[in-house]
Amino acid sequence: MTTVLYRNDGDHAKIAACRLCLQGMTGNAKLALIKTIHTVIWVFFNLIIGYMIYAVAANKLDGWLWLCFGLVTVEGVVLVTFRWTCPLTLLARNYSSSRKDNFDIYLPNWLAKHTKLIYTTLAFVLLAAAVWRLLA
Repeated sequence: MTTVLYRNDGDHAKIAACRLCLQGMTGNAKLALIKTIHTVIWVFFNLIIGYMIYAVAANKLDGWLWLCFGLVTVEGVVLVTFRWTCPLTLLARNYSSSRKDNFDIYLPNWLAKHTKLIYTTLAFVLLAAAVWRLLA
């Protein structure tokens, strides 16, 4: 017996079309797609961190700030779950033998190497500053 996981035939057709599209891609094209998605996510988290810096500096401790902390926390849980490695990095390893830190993202190698340390430090400093502002 087969379990149907789709709401309707239109959903099934869309998923089948996506699979067909990916199947026709070369390994290099799949790696480029993964790198693009990874870079877009990185930019998104930079916007989040940027807002967090602004909100804490301006003492604007609103719901958006706490949502940003929540998103950063979810990202942290994902990284911890995958032993401090992004799941996209694990996926990209299927399409590259490179051991450079930026093989899976469009960033300079030095930044890709230190991104987790930089943003983890920033997140904890911002959390401490936000708590300090709340208590002050």
